[in-house]
Amino acid sequence: MYSTSTTTESRTDFPTGGRGQSHKSPHTQHPPLTEPTQVTRPAPFSHRDPLRECTSDPFRPRFGQNLPVGLREEAAGMDWRTFTGIYCPTPDLRIDGLTHTLLRDNRRRFTATLTSSRPGRGGVTHSHREIVAMGAVSACTNLLADAGRRVEILTFRQREIFNGTAVFLEVCDNRNRCWVLGFGGTPDAAVASAMSRAAHRLHRGID
Repeated sequence: MYSTSTTTESRTDFPTGGRGQSHKSPHTQHPPLTEPTQVTRPAPFSHRDPLRECTSDPFRPRFGQNLPVGLREEAAGMDWRTFTGIYCPTPDLRIDGLTHTLLRDNRRRFTATLTSSRPGRGGVTHSHREIVAMGAVSACTNLLADAGRRVEILTFRQREIFNGTAVFLEVCDNRNRCWVLGFGGTPDAAVASAMSRAAHRLHRGID
């Protein structure tokens, strides 16, 4: 008698449409899961804090211009109150109301008032002065020298700010050396302010 053997074949079922691979296929791979890349963008200009970004120069956040190099190095990181307290002191002898008229040969006749509030000099006093000079710096230098306050200028910088003028001076007298800043509605007034402050810083304590 013959025996009949039945062979059962394994079948692989494919998804509908005939596309895909068997669930038994060893070649199925999935791409590794990765987190999305985060891109950091700078904040819009309107959201930035200009005071925080310009802390190295106390002048720039207020007036949009840099201090002269030497002064900028000295004043780096100062707040405005500290900066003005050092470089814009209230002088005890100041030149007020400096104006001029033109003469021949580019000379100028300057008029000004010397205001003194020095201790031991009878309170606040005012004295009118006239002087002929080539410019405001020369006029102020001579006016202060006549009052016993010699000022030698090493560096002069002038900037136009808003509706006025700022004058930066590096000055010296013998061994003393310093920077000052003066403001004024006109260039002459700014020079007078800066020179008065320079004389004050160099000769502080003089009666």
